[in-house]
Amino acid sequence: HVAGEVMTPGVYELVPGSRMIDAIEAAGGPTRRADTDAINLATPVTDAQQVYVPRKGATARPASVPSALPSSTGGLVNLNSASATELETLPGIGPQTARAIVEHRTKNGPFLTVDELLDVRGIGPAKLEGLRERVRV
Repeated sequence: HVAGEVMTPGVYELVPGSRMIDAIEAAGGPTRRADTDAINLATPVTDAQQVYVPRKGATARPASVPSALPSSTGGLVNLNSASATELETLPGIGPQTARAIVEHRTKNGPFLTVDELLDVRGIGPAKLEGLRERVRV
């Protein structure tokens, strides 16, 4: 999903190994108001990631940075380094649960196993099973 100051915001399919610059170009390129220096154009993009191009002078929303490179880990989300925004790309994880995951690891330290997600408010056995193949520690 390419959003913000691009010519044609929307959802685009990219080839594996694509970078933020490729996503922006797929959306018709940046507008004149775009602040492309506020994001790392060389960052690899992952499936279901949003690339946000801020306006010059605006408080930039951080561009989502993948926590795991697809070529090395199959695109798995790292529970110990993913931002709340990245966690929201997972099935069944909304803003509240994503915040709860981040708060849990901040308070209790890094996750040692994926099963420790059961200790997070809002995650039960069924949700854990839906996440198991998409996350790593």
